[in-house]
Amino acid sequence: MNCLFCSKCNLTRLFAQIHLPQFLLGIITTLCLLCLTLPLTTHAEQQTIGGVTFNTDNCIKPPILAMDYVTVAPRSNSNLLTWATLMEIENAGFNVYRAEKDDTGKYINITQINPQLIPAQVNAKWGATYSFEDNTLLLDKTYYYAIESLDTARGNTLQEEFIVTAKPLKIAPAACLLYGVHGEGIRDSLFFTYNLQDKVTVQLGSTCKGCSIQALDAHPLSNELYAASSKYAFGQPKGHLYRLDPKTAELMSIGNTGFEDVTGLTFDKQGNLWGWAKGNGLIRLDIATGKGSLAVESKLSIEDLTWNVNGDSLYGVVGSDLWRYEPNTQKTTKLCNNLPKQTRAIRVLSESILPKDFIVLGTRVDKNLRVFNTQSCKEIGELAMTTPFEGTEGVALPLAACALTETLIAKNYSLPVILNSFFANFAKGKQKVMVTWQSAIEIGNKGFNLYRAQKDATGNFVDVTLLNTALITSLGSQQVNSYSYEDNPVDGNNAYYYWLETVNNNGETARLKETAQSESPLLGPEEP
Repeated sequence: MNCLFCSKCNLTRLFAQIHLPQFLLGIITTLCLLCLTLPLTTHAEQQTIGGVTFNTDNCIKPPILAMDYVTVAPRSNSNLLTWATLMEIENAGFNVYRAEKDDTGKYINITQINPQLIPAQVNAKWGATYSFEDNTLLLDKTYYYAIESLDTARGNTLQEEFIVTAKPLKIAPAACLLYGVHGEGIRDSLFFTYNLQDKVTVQLGSTCKGCSIQALDAHPLSNELYAASSKYAFGQPKGHLYRLDPKTAELMSIGNTGFEDVTGLTFDKQGNLWGWAKGNGLIRLDIATGKGSLAVESKLSIEDLTWNVNGDSLYGVVGSDLWRYEPNTQKTTKLCNNLPKQTRAIRVLSESILPKDFIVLGTRVDKNLRVFNTQSCKEIGELAMTTPFEGTEGVALPLAACALTETLIAKNYSLPVILNSFFANFAKGKQKVMVTWQSAIEIGNKGFNLYRAQKDATGNFVDVTLLNTALITSLGSQQVNSYSYEDNPVDGNNAYYYWLETVNNNGETARLKETAQSESPLLGPEEP
């Protein structure tokens, strides 16, 4: 058996070049441990894997240390380093080095900052997690850190090529844009913005390899963006909380949540951050440290969650089902079962953009961000937002940044009024028709006019009549509204056709495309 996989140097270089799935990683780890029990080869040879050439003449050195990730989380007066290993064989412990850079980009002031060796954990053969807090730094400086491991067999050090950067804790607040994260597969993440006014999508930064960000939201008061990783992160920490730079998409580590698979984040109105940890349930997160605590235990596989506008209910998505949880009563209700296929992201937006019963949805299988009415369980197709990215894992809107903004949707779409329903039914035993309609959205709408007509033998509308003598006044734009009108008298043996005309605040009129048709009392539906 060749000891290619046993060399610590070759192993880490191999991991860096080849994106290995977990099952293959386990096979390689087993081969490494088996290799230590076999005779070692000492002759020099080369092998090529994945286009990378490895020298195997150092198989006489059995110590192995494979690093998984290194992160650094800036605090107000310190930097917290966290790193994890995939495997450790004959590792005594670690040293941490800090450096700066001069104007030419050369590392200077290289200093070991741990006063004594950070010992390897007991039973760390299959990997372990470590942390070290650097509280000897100066504020407003950028520092660079490297991790060094110590070989117990020979006492020499093995320098890891993991260098992380800690910048001063300064991130600009987000603008009034819809922020999203696109999943490239299940591991890589790419951030983008969607401008609700001009419908333009802009990519932020480059792809974050192995980050697996599946949760995103914005603080309602500070406009700061927060993101969390899932269990599919590779070479990056799982279940980790970050701050997101809204201009560069750089992730700034906050800390581990204590839960491996975080698939949803949502802020309440007071600025408390909540999340969903698959396999555990609803969690509450400390935005200063990232640490999470279990609030409600549940095994539901929630993909994302969001507070409603009032802040008294949580919406959550499981497959094609939309659930509502009311914390005060601990009541859980399934609202809808017809969400788009593979919905992964949901978000309630500001009332200046959408009515309070509406949510924005992102799916894993198409490029559209969809708008869904939670009361009627209907998608509002006219309001779909198209992006260049197929698959959205999370969306966020900085509410404070949009608080003083006029209703953006009015500028974005030509239809100021969208209906959920429009019906005309004969009343039982009476010669009248009850016309009812429900609006999904009313933007700048002053009211309605209701028209009635009949059809001649050729199918053309005749006897067109405006029924209302005064404008039917709009009930407002921030909720779903229901209206009714009694058309009396009518001939119960005839069929009638009805349509609505909207009148905006400027006096301009527009006919809605929906038409309601009555039937005769003997054939059609009747109003009780």
